[in-house]
Amino acid sequence: PPLRGIGPACAAIAADAAALTTAAASHGVGLIGLGLDPGPARPRCIDSPRYEAMEAYFDAQCTAGRTMMRSTAALQVNVDLGPTAADAAHRWHRAHDAGPLLAAAFANSPLAAGAPSGWRSRRLANWTDVDECRTTAADGNGEPDPVRQWADYALAARVMLIRRDESRFVPILEPLTLADWIANGHELGFPTLDDVSYHFTTLFPPVRPRGWLEMRMIDSLPDPWWRAAVAVTTTLVCDDTAACAAAEAIAPTRGRWLDAARHGLGHPDLADAARDAFDVALEAMVRLGTDATTVMA
Repeated sequence: PPLRGIGPACAAIAADAAALTTAAASHGVGLIGLGLDPGPARPRCIDSPRYEAMEAYFDAQCTAGRTMMRSTAALQVNVDLGPTAADAAHRWHRAHDAGPLLAAAFANSPLAAGAPSGWRSRRLANWTDVDECRTTAADGNGEPDPVRQWADYALAARVMLIRRDESRFVPILEPLTLADWIANGHELGFPTLDDVSYHFTTLFPPVRPRGWLEMRMIDSLPDPWWRAAVAVTTTLVCDDTAACAAAEAIAPTRGRWLDAARHGLGHPDLADAARDAFDVALEAMVRLGTDATTVMA
């Protein structure tokens, strides 16, 4: 469940992680925080009509889809939209502005197939390769209104699948955007409101609105560094004072997703922005009374 404050959220996550680690260990399984499994390709674990259709859709375009579905892991930080529409808009823009910086600072997947990949976050690079109409950032069309940005993004994205019933999901292998489906239909019919709502669940940008904001750009991280990612992300997006103080430092890195994935903090612009933004975030955490365990992480 959602929790108020960084400290209670981190405590709940740590308790869940400990329980899962113990349970997995009893079956001889060890857990590791890593953004991309560097080993050989794994079989798909989830056998469901949706996942079969997703895999068929991705297979028609590239191999990156199978890697994404089977071998990637992210730390997803979910933050509230705030009490007003203005707060929601500010947080939407802040999440996108800070996104490349967060991806770079917490990049943790440099290997592919057991060898150096040339990327600091091979996971994020792989996601970008999957299907850019549904995995790139949703704020890049020049439209300032977040609601219109997200609507335009969804309308321009290809339809991945059409559900005939709960046991039959038909992958749409020929290009068909949601806008085209609404305007012209398909041999399987025109979309219902439920179809349109379901289409939104097949979009995977680095910031995704779901009644809250899903921050999906951070690689899976080991203990205790995931705490730092949760705290910094939440602070830079939700705390007005910290967000304003860090805005100038973050601005030069806005939209530089590929630089973040390839270079991480090896890029001087991202390193400078991270140094200043993290100082601001740390000061805000102390001011907000964030627990010592998280601050020290």
